Amino acid sequence: MDDDKYTVTVYVAAPGTPLVKDEKPGTTSGPGHMFYTTSNGHGESQSYGFAPREHGSMDGVGYVSRNDVENYKDPIYSRTMEVSKAQYDKLNEFGAHPDKFGFNTYYKDARHNCVDFTWAGLNHAGIERQHHVDLPMTGVPYGSSIRLPRDTVKARVRFDPLRMWMMSKASRTPFQAALSTLLIPIRCPLTEVCCSIF
Repeated sequence: MDDDKYTVTVYVAAPGTPLVKDEKPGTTSGPGHMFYTTSNGHGESQSYGFAPREHGSMDGVGYVSRNDVENYKDPIYSRTMEVSKAQYDKLNEFGAHPDKFGFNTYYKDARHNCVDFTWAGLNHAGIERQHHVDLPMTGVPYGSSIRLPRDTVKARVRFDPLRMWMMSKASRTPFQAALSTLLIPIRCPLTEVCCSIF
């Protein structure tokens, strides 16, 4: 159709995010997660993430998870970008069969994980990072981070500082350190924080 509006949305789930589908009640994501969805603007969306086959394992056979958008309750961050039909198709073909495009499907802690998968999919579609912000992650070796794009045309951002604060209070992890730099609304409005970060 000529009136299709193709988009990709990148999601970041914080450490401790509740999992609501296909898991025991009370199960959470220990290290957090990053994944993407595509949409043609007519209610047809696809979800693509990369995870170890054995939940909680940090090293082993990986697979493409197709229900992350339903499974991760209230991810801490999402960013929607309008893409071309060609980019939409490339995102879907990579998500469905990343191994066909050179992506190794062996999950290896902070060295080869969901962040690498998401960026590989975006890069395959020609969406490449120009600048990034590193968000420290808990549950992974020191120095590991999630890298998020800073400037993308036609982007919509959802940033939830209250959820970040609640997660840090509940988990009592080094994630609190990240909050001190991201939750600056005491000194300036939230919109300025989001704009300065992204």
